[in-house]
Amino acid sequence: MQSAVLPVYLALARAVEARNPYTFEHSVRVADLAVRFGRFLGLDGALLAATEIGSLLHDLGKIGVPDAVLLKPGPLTVEERLLLQRHAVLGCAIVEPLGLAPQVLAVIRHHHERWDGMGYPDGLAGGRIPLSARLVSLVDAWDAMLLARPYRGKLGELSARREIRRHAGSQFDPVLAALFLEFLSGGRQQDVPAASQGSLLVLGAAVV
Repeated sequence: MQSAVLPVYLALARAVEARNPYTFEHSVRVADLAVRFGRFLGLDGALLAATEIGSLLHDLGKIGVPDAVLLKPGPLTVEERLLLQRHAVLGCAIVEPLGLAPQVLAVIRHHHERWDGMGYPDGLAGGRIPLSARLVSLVDAWDAMLLARPYRGKLGELSARREIRRHAGSQFDPVLAALFLEFLSGGRQQDVPAASQGSLLVLGAAVV
């Protein structure tokens, strides 16, 4: 974290996550892994910085979600799920006065979009989903699967890898999912060399 303002974003993320002991430090872990995965992909410095900030703030909108929904120890009703899904749009509204880069806002707003267009809030599909958001979506899901929740136990890493493979092409960008699994196999514990230039060309991403 090189920017002088990153500690402010970190404090905002922790303020949200302090409400839920099951997800405390989740955004910090997502930011760390997303940056390392971005380096593996060979992303440029500006996009890496946007990915880091966006990862830290991706769940900021949950500050406006009632505790009865956010901390419910069981499946959500349809109405409760709609309330929770508002956090993506609300997060963008909260940070709007900060003048953050479009790539940062893309992560906050679009990290729950799906490759098949069935995500939220805008139902974007395929390459219309910004690359930074697709990347954070993968890392966010990975970290969430490794966490225990009141209504389910945590998954082991092998089971989480199977889930990534199973949802590649529906929830996740299939090319990015394959690269993420490759990255986890050789680079999760340390920085790794950038992937080939061809990997990024195949992604065909909307950068913002």
